[in-house]
Amino acid sequence: MQKLSPMRFGLGLGTSWSLFYLLCILTMNLLPQQTTVWLFNVFFHGLDASSIMRWDIPLWESAASLVLSFLAGWLCGFTLAIVYNFGLKSESA
Repeated sequence: MQKLSPMRFGLGLGTSWSLFYLLCILTMNLLPQQTTVWLFNVFFHGLDASSIMRWDIPLWESAASLVLSFLAGWLCGFTLAIVYNFGLKSESA
């Protein structure tokens, strides 16, 4: 098995995570509230998301959350690649 590059894996996961967050922002801004709540309820397997959704999120908060989503995804991907590579080393020994 091949080793994973922690930087590249982190970049890929961080980018994917922030794109997913961007899609959530667009969904909340482009669709009507009832449709958005229904879609999120379906996505979260029937969990009622209406009580936890905020509709008055300022632009700066959305931008900051997008950056934080990328950083969290990058950190998770970086850590996963290191753990994977560590497990790969001990398995081949």
